[in-house]
Amino acid sequence: MKPLNEIDAKLVHYDDCLKRDKDRLDNMDNALGDLTQSINMLVKSNRTILYHMEEGNHTGEIKQELKELDEWLMEGKEYKR
Repeated sequence: MKPLNEIDAKLVHYDDCLKRDKDRLDNMDNALGDLTQSINMLVKSNRTILYHMEEGNHTGEIKQELKELDEWLMEGKEYKR
């Protein structure tokens, strides 16, 4: 009976390890999603600025981008693709 108890204890230990690993990976996925959102916002903003520099107009687009960027930075609203 002792070997079965040892196996059960190991299974419980491995199950706990797997649960911790899953939690850690879920946290990494969340952080990666936040990072992706930040990168997308920066690229979109940079594109708008470069386009404005090239064309010398499109002030409406720049105002809209500034508004979206301000909302995203200050209020934590979700970035819209």
